[in-house]
Amino acid sequence: MRIIPIAVYHRKFGWLKTDIMMQSDEEIYNFAAQIARKSGREISILSPILDAALVSGTGVRDAFPDFHERQHDYNQEVRKEPWTITSLTEQKTKTMSVEMAAFLWMAIQYELNCSLQADASGKTST
Repeated sequence: MRIIPIAVYHRKFGWLKTDIMMQSDEEIYNFAAQIARKSGREISILSPILDAALVSGTGVRDAFPDFHERQHDYNQEVRKEPWTITSLTEQKTKTMSVEMAAFLWMAIQYELNCSLQADASGKTST
């Protein structure tokens, strides 16, 4: 049996480990479902994304099932040469066009929301 530590994201401090430990994927699901119910929402396979607010005003975001993310250690290995917006447009990677990169750059600069969708399209790299 493996014990799974729960982490939370704080806008100022980033990812923080908690002292809450889960024993199984089912326990994680039940915990997420409880939080969803407290916000008057539901999280399930049919409705896998939760974006809600608790009565206290605290924002809650979760995705289910997202157990593959747990497999990565919170202190992930850092790439020797991190990707940059220009490296994603190079012929070698060709993850995005120059126009797409310019659009993304402007969206980030003006703090706009973006949604990247499509299978095997380089979403994670982007």
